[in-house]
Amino acid sequence: MYFPTTHGQSLDGRSLTIPFTLEGEFNILLVLFNPTHQFAVQTWLKYLKLMRQKYARVRFYEVPTLQTMSLEDQAAQDDTLRTSFVLEDQLSLETVITLYVDKPLFRERLGILDEDELYLFLVDSSGVILWRCEGTASVLKADELGKMLDSVAAPDLPDWLQH
Repeated sequence: MYFPTTHGQSLDGRSLTIPFTLEGEFNILLVLFNPTHQFAVQTWLKYLKLMRQKYARVRFYEVPTLQTMSLEDQAAQDDTLRTSFVLEDQLSLETVITLYVDKPLFRERLGILDEDELYLFLVDSSGVILWRCEGTASVLKADELGKMLDSVAAPDLPDWLQH
């Protein structure tokens, strides 16, 4: 299954085409449909930051997914998101990408039945979905994601450990 090609804008103002213009060779996309999903996102951030340190080719992005609206309304919504998201640093502005899409079609293409949960997708640079899960983080889910990353994006080891 492929992640649908979508256009979005990061909170730092860059236009992006998901999955093709994302920075990682492998990207973890946290797709949220409701502001209340921000709690679930927060449960993942510790794990994802550690994974980003371990795997140089992996990046993660929060992807608030909203219904299509006018450009003026999108700009206003993005301003609201800039002030409402838990922005810890510049990285937060770069890694939050707002999508304005036909939500039912988007969900259908991803096999998402409802908007009740946060959804995580590990996607390669061509858009292939390598792994997915939903909901808050747990040790089991993080271990499962880590094993998948070990198989596709071997950890970057210090030079002295590579021999």
